[in-house]
Amino acid sequence: MRRRGVPAVAGRPRRRPLLDGDDRLVCHLDPAEVRAVADALARVDEPWLRTRYAELEFEDYQGVRGEDDLVYTVCFLPDLREFYRRAAEQGHAVVFTVDQ
Repeated sequence: MRRRGVPAVAGRPRRRPLLDGDDRLVCHLDPAEVRAVADALARVDEPWLRTRYAELEFEDYQGVRGEDDLVYTVCFLPDLREFYRRAAEQGHAVVFTVDQ
């Protein structure tokens, strides 16, 4: 099993995920980290996301990099932003998975 840190969120240090499997990560954010994510997501808009997407390297990505992939990602932004906003308002922690 490979060990990777959870990506830094709003300047927070990396830490180990709860599960680091061959095909997914399971991560936990405490309420303070949820607030940081909510605050960061509030500033993310489609032009910013497009710029960052264009700058990313996709060495291990199994999907197809391109406009369809970007549109797929952008469509989740409003709901993701709302989810973290509400979780932060209520002082909740978040557990999430990331496919690899």
